[in-house]
Amino acid sequence: MLLNTIAVLLATASTAVTAASIPQARDDTPAGLHVIDVQTLDGGKVMTWYAADGDEEANLAGLANTSPNTPGDSALLSKRCGSNQVECHSSNHAQTPVCADLINQIGNNGNTQATSPRSICMEWPRYGRCCVSWSVNAPGARTNYFYSAAQKTLSTCERGANGVILSSVSGKSKDTNIGGVCLTQCLSNRPDGCN
Repeated sequence: MLLNTIAVLLATASTAVTAASIPQARDDTPAGLHVIDVQTLDGGKVMTWYAADGDEEANLAGLANTSPNTPGDSALLSKRCGSNQVECHSSNHAQTPVCADLINQIGNNGNTQATSPRSICMEWPRYGRCCVSWSVNAPGARTNYFYSAAQKTLSTCERGANGVILSSVSGKSKDTNIGGVCLTQCLSNRPDGCN
């Protein structure tokens, strides 16, 4: 009897650990994306990694590192890619302190994901969400590769016309070089829509 009880308890604990380790979809996960990782931080803050539906197959087939550039454009690509040309936007604003915290977390994270994510978001209770997202897959990229363009976007777009730091921010960095992939990187309150 005691052995049966122990076996049932071990099976239940094993199932609970497995279920808890599977990332759960958020109620507001945009169509075309799915959650690949979730981390809960101090103070109830949550970081979520999203991937585009079908990205696992593209990564496995080696097709994820495609770019709209043709081979004849490689000289042009090398001259402009990495310039991080920032544009600020008036929509999809995220709270500046949440974005600053997200960027700090990204800068301190040298991990890679098995599936190339398309966005990393941080959510603070009562303050909402800030996301760094990008236009195409960057397989093999470490999380901290996205730091420089995100920081440049925050620094450029957090200041109003009179130089005062704004409470919210939204913008993108074009021609961003992430591990040899030229892409557009966005900073906003949503994990999708970066192009």
